[in-house]
Amino acid sequence: MKEVIIDIETTGLNPLDKDARVVCIGIKCADYEEVLMSNREEALLTKFWGLPFFEGYFRVLGFNCIEFDLYYLLVRTFKYGIRIPDIKGKVIDLRLVLSYGNRFKNGKLEDYTTLFLGEKGKKKDYSGADVKTLWESGKYEELKQYCLYDVLLTYKIYERLKQMEVL
Repeated sequence: MKEVIIDIETTGLNPLDKDARVVCIGIKCADYEEVLMSNREEALLTKFWGLPFFEGYFRVLGFNCIEFDLYYLLVRTFKYGIRIPDIKGKVIDLRLVLSYGNRFKNGKLEDYTTLFLGEKGKKKDYSGADVKTLWESGKYEELKQYCLYDVLLTYKIYERLKQMEVL
């Protein structure tokens, strides 16, 4: 079984907005870690959905991925008519696991990682509100590092839940 941890960064919160776009996608699967980025959103989404991780048996994991990441990815992907792998029943949203399915409970990624990891779980330089500015100012390496940090924090939460036999 391949467990694909994902996180995305976008120019806004609503994928239906005129200027909305996915600017990067962070992925961790086993020892593979990468942040995909492209000036062309269609190329980025095509590359992401075409990754070999989405063949055979896999699960997609993320933090708030049902409410945000996958919703955003799907809306933007469908805009271009890109086919996606079958993800039905293959998604685990760690935020929903931690809130016992209550999507209205509070709790951000940083809140949980700080609780589980202490100071190591705190973000240092940027927040999601900075993504559009980083993208527009060409600070791509900073943006990639920010996205990868979120992926790795999500992975640490996942590992903790596995260790506790919750997943």
